[in-house]
Amino acid sequence: MHIKRIAVESWRGLTCELDDLAAGLNLICGPNESGKSRLVQALRFALFESSKGRAKHKAVLASWGAAGERPRVEVEFQLGGATWMLEKTYLGTGCNTVLRGGGKTLEGEEAEDRLADLMGVSPGGTTELKSSERGIWSLLWVDQGDSREPPSHNDVSQARLQDQLSEEIGEVAAGELGQRILAAARELKTRFYTDKTDAERPVLRDARVRVEQLEADLAEAEARHRAVARDADDLERLRREERDLAERTARAEAEHTAVEERHRQAAEAVRQLDACSHQVELGRLELDRREQALAEHGRLAEEIRRLGDDIAGLEQAQGEAEGARQRAEQAHAGAAAEVGEADDTLAALGGELQTLRRRQRSAALAAELAQLAGRLEEAAELSARMEAIRGELATLAPVTPEDVERLRTARQAVEGARARLEGASATVELHALQDLDVDGRALTAGETRTLLAEDEKRLEITGVATLVIRPGGGELARLRDALADAEGAQASLLASLAVTDVHEADGIAQHRRDLQSELKRLRETLARLLPEGRDEIDARIREIRAQLDTDAEDSEAGFDPAALEQAETRERELARHRETLRAQRDARAEALAEARERVRTLEIQRDEKRRQLDSLSERQSRLPAAAELERELEAARRTWSERVGARDAARLRYEALGGEQLELELRQAEQAVKQLRQSHREVQQACIHIEGRLGSVGDDGRYERVQDLEAELNEARADLARLEREAHAARRLYQVLRDEYQGARERLTEPVIARIRPYLAELFPGAEVWLDEEMNLLGMRGERVEEDFESLSGGAREQLALLVRIGLAEVVGADEPWPLVLDDVLVNTDAERIRRVQRLLYQAARNMQILLFTCHGPLFDLLGPDRRIELPASARRS
Repeated sequence: MHIKRIAVESWRGLTCELDDLAAGLNLICGPNESGKSRLVQALRFALFESSKGRAKHKAVLASWGAAGERPRVEVEFQLGGATWMLEKTYLGTGCNTVLRGGGKTLEGEEAEDRLADLMGVSPGGTTELKSSERGIWSLLWVDQGDSREPPSHNDVSQARLQDQLSEEIGEVAAGELGQRILAAARELKTRFYTDKTDAERPVLRDARVRVEQLEADLAEAEARHRAVARDADDLERLRREERDLAERTARAEAEHTAVEERHRQAAEAVRQLDACSHQVELGRLELDRREQALAEHGRLAEEIRRLGDDIAGLEQAQGEAEGARQRAEQAHAGAAAEVGEADDTLAALGGELQTLRRRQRSAALAAELAQLAGRLEEAAELSARMEAIRGELATLAPVTPEDVERLRTARQAVEGARARLEGASATVELHALQDLDVDGRALTAGETRTLLAEDEKRLEITGVATLVIRPGGGELARLRDALADAEGAQASLLASLAVTDVHEADGIAQHRRDLQSELKRLRETLARLLPEGRDEIDARIREIRAQLDTDAEDSEAGFDPAALEQAETRERELARHRETLRAQRDARAEALAEARERVRTLEIQRDEKRRQLDSLSERQSRLPAAAELERELEAARRTWSERVGARDAARLRYEALGGEQLELELRQAEQAVKQLRQSHREVQQACIHIEGRLGSVGDDGRYERVQDLEAELNEARADLARLEREAHAARRLYQVLRDEYQGARERLTEPVIARIRPYLAELFPGAEVWLDEEMNLLGMRGERVEEDFESLSGGAREQLALLVRIGLAEVVGADEPWPLVLDDVLVNTDAERIRRVQRLLYQAARNMQILLFTCHGPLFDLLGPDRRIELPASARRS
C-alpha cells in the first residue's frame, strides 16, 4: 500500500494538504501546534473510523468557532494494483463516505465495508475502533506517546503473520491447518479431561467410581459370608479355652495363698534384722570413737617432736643470717665511698667542658652568619629574574587558551561552512581533447581542470561553446551567507586579539604559559629559600653579630673540635664508671636489706613454732594415757563383733524365707490370679456373644449375592479399560500435536528475528531480540544476560519497539508492502542514537513506505528522506 496524498479541512482548526508522498521515506516535521498530530489523527479516522454518528471521540473534531464547517479528510492511496480515492466528512447526517477505485464509486455503508475489507480491519461503528480490531495496523501504527509500548497483536495480525511465515518457511503445522488439527485433537481430549487442570470428566470418572463401588460391595458380601464360618470356629475354640482357664485359675489361687503365708513370716524376720543392724551401727560408732582418740594421741606426739626439730633448725639459720648482715653493711659502706670520689672527678671536668662548648657555639654562629648572607644574595638574583619575566608578560598580547580554543572553533566553523557550500555547489571537470582557451586561460590537449560553481557561472570556450552552469537547490544562498558569517566572526575575533591566525595566537598563549610556569617555579624556589621571610633573616643576622661581639674573647681564642671531643669522651667514660659504681652500691644496699629481712623473717618463724609447740603440749596433757586408750579400743572391738554375729544370723533367717524377692513374688502371684480371672470372664462373655449372633443368622443368600457382584464387576472393569485406552490415546495425541505446533510456532519467529537482526546490530551490538511464540516482544537477549522489555530504559524501549515493528512490517508486507505510520517515536532517544536510527529508517524505507511525523526537524537533517514536508508554525486556524 502506498499513501499518496492526505488532505484535511476544518479538522480541529486545521486545513492542510500533503501531496506527492513518496513510496519510501517521508519526513513531515513542524513545531508544536503546527498540525502534525492532527494529520495523524485524520489519517487514522479516514482509514478506520466510520463517518457516521456524533460520538464523543468524533465530536472533538469540530473546529472552535466554525459551527457551519464540518471536519473533512481525503486520502489517495494505491493498493492491490489500483488507485483509490477516499473522502470522509464527519459530524453530518448519515454516513458521509465516498470510495472511488477499481472502476467503481461506492458511498455510505457500502464504501465503509469495502474500505474495512481493503484495510483488513473490522467495520467502523459508533464507538472508536480498538487496537484489537485494527488488524495488522496495530503493528504498523504508533501514535504520539505510545513509542515506548511494544507492538500490539490481535487475532488478525497473528493469523496474517503465521500464514505468511508458514508459507515462507514451509511450516504447515503452524498455520491455519495446524490450528484446525490441534483444535480437533483438543476437542477429542476434552471429552475425557478438563482443559485447564487435566482432571477426569464424568464419562471417565463415573466409570471408575462404578468399578470402585462394585469392588467395595463385593468385598463387603465376601466378608459377611466368611464371618459366619469364622464365628462357628471361634465358638468351639472359646469353649475349650474357657475350660482350660478355669483349671489354671484354681492353681494360681492356691499358689497365691502359700506365698502370703511365707510373706507374713518374712515380715517378722525383717523386724529382728533391723534391731540387730541398729545395734551393730552403735557398736561401729563407739569403735570409731576409740580409734580416733588413740590416733589423735599419736599424732600430737609426732607433731610435738617435729616442731622441736624445726625450732632448733631456725635458731641455727638465724645465727648464720646475722653474720651475713654484718658483711653486707661493710660492703655497702665501701661502695658509697667510691661513688663520692667519682662525683668529685666529674665536677672538676665540667668546668673545662663549659669553656670548650662556649667556643664551639661562637664558631657555629659565625658559620650560620655566612650561610644566611649567601641565601640573601641568591634571593636577590631570583627577585631580579621574576621582575624581568613580569615585564615580558606585560608586553605580550592578552591571548588565553580559551581564546585559542575559540579561534579553533571559529576556524572549524569556517571550514565546515565552506565544505557544506562546496558539497552543495556544482563541480565541473573539463578534460580537453584538443588545445582550448577557457575564459582567457589556455587548456592544452589531455589536460584536466576542475571548477567549483557556487553560483551561476559562464565559461567562454573560445571558438567552441559558451557553457552556463546553474547549481540547483535553494540552499546555496543560505550556505554562502553561512560561510560569510563564519569568516566574519573569525576575522572579528582575530582583530580583537591582535593576531593574524590561530597559530600565532597559540604561540603567544604557549609562550605566556611558559613564562607564567617559570614565574611560578621561581616564586616557589624563593619561598623555599626564604621560608621565614627576609625580615626574619635580617633580625637573625643582627642577633648573631651581637652575640659574637659579646663572646669576642671565645671567638678570638678559636675552637679546637678535637679537644672538645676528647673532653666529652672522658666525661662519658667517667659518667659510665660512676654509673657502674652506683649500680654496685645500690646492689649492695639491696643485699643488705635482704640480709636484714632474712634475720627478721627467721625470728618470726621461730616464735610462731614455739607458740604451736606450747598449744600442742597443752592438748596432749588433756588426753588419757596411750595404754588406757588401747584397752578401751579392744573392748569396743569385742562388743562390735558379737553384734555383727547376731545380725548375720537374722539375715540368714530372712533370706531362707525368700528375702527381698518375696515381696515381688507376692505381687506377681496376685497379678497372675487377677489376669486369669479377667481372661476367664472375657472368654465366657465372648462365648455368649457369638452364640447369640449365630442364633440370629439364617440362610439370606449371601453366596448368590457374591456371584452376582463378581459378574457385574467384570463387566464394569471391561468398560473402564476401554474408556481409559480411548482417553489416554486422545490425551497423548493432543500432547504430541501441541508440542509439534509449539515447536513450529517457535520456528516461525526465526525469520522475524533474522529481519530485525541487521537493524538491532546497529543500536545494540551483540544483542538478539527476544520474541515468544506469539510474536510478542519480551525484551533482549545476549550471550550472558536476558533483559525484560519493561526493565529497559525509556529510550531503549522505544528504539527496540521501532526495530521490531520494522521487522514485522517486512514480514506482513512480503507480498505487498504496507506503510509504517510513526508519530514522534524517538522522543526519549539521544542525538547520537537518532543519527543511527536515521540510517536504519533510510534502509527500511527501501522495502516499505514510512510516514515519520516529528516536531524535532533539525535532529533529522541527515535522514535523507525521499520527501520532506515542513509544516508552518501557525497551522491552527478557525
